Amino acid sequence: MNKTVTASEVVDKVIISEMCDDDSTSEDSQYEVTFHGAAEEYGFSDSTDYLNAVDAFEIAEDVAGETGSVIIWEGSKPGWAG
Repeated sequence: MNKTVTASEVVDKVIISEMCDDDSTSEDSQYEVTFHGAAEEYGFSDSTDYLNAVDAFEIAEDVAGETGSVIIWEGSKPGWAG
């Protein structure tokens, strides 16, 4: 039986958050990537804020793949993002 969990119940996660700016459009939105649980312990050391959606998603995929973490989008998720 499948159990549905909420984002707050997931321990190992990579969160991609949209950084709100009143003047920005979805095309020029910037994102921040944060790590929790195993993803945080992984020790990613490059910049994780003020990223475009593609760069944020690439970082999230890399860390999530290495740690078995779940990727969670907060804010608008681009249609191309898996």
